[in-house]
Amino acid sequence: MRPEKPVAEAAQLSLVVAVALAEALIAVLPAEAEIACKWPNDVLVNGCKVAGILLESQGNADAVSWIVVGCGVNVASNPDDTAYPATNLDAVCGKPVALDTVLEHYLDRLFSWRGRWMEQGVAPVRQAWVDRAAGIGGPITVRLPDRELTGRFYDMDADGALLLELPDGQCQKITAGDVFIGSA
Repeated sequence: MRPEKPVAEAAQLSLVVAVALAEALIAVLPAEAEIACKWPNDVLVNGCKVAGILLESQGNADAVSWIVVGCGVNVASNPDDTAYPATNLDAVCGKPVALDTVLEHYLDRLFSWRGRWMEQGVAPVRQAWVDRAAGIGGPITVRLPDRELTGRFYDMDADGALLLELPDGQCQKITAGDVFIGSA
């Protein structure tokens, strides 16, 4: 994709992808399946990871030239030895799910949400993401390269950064890290 946005804004595309994928999964999974977005770049079904999102880009501080969106969805299987519980669409449905069906719903929602993001900015995307946020308001642990922080997932700021309320009441803005829900 070529969003023609500054780097900080282009990173919001991971929120766009998460919301689009969550909505696509609503269309293919049973109504009782609980679908949530896990900060910063995962989608969960019934509390288990079913998809991960990665962005790769090139550009400079003024604008991103291009972004490749990588989105891996566990359709027929999932890894067993992960730091976070995982599942797959076939297991949730109790029957095989057609990859074409998942892709069709995903692309439809992706282009719809990308259009909203390009026209209206991140606000509607952020709201849709927060409405499906896993762990918001509850205890989490955030692993950073140099330390681990524990606190409450207070909110997500206007740009998509996680706001962590530390035990002393201070708020820490997190722009990257591994999040473990319910770990505090």
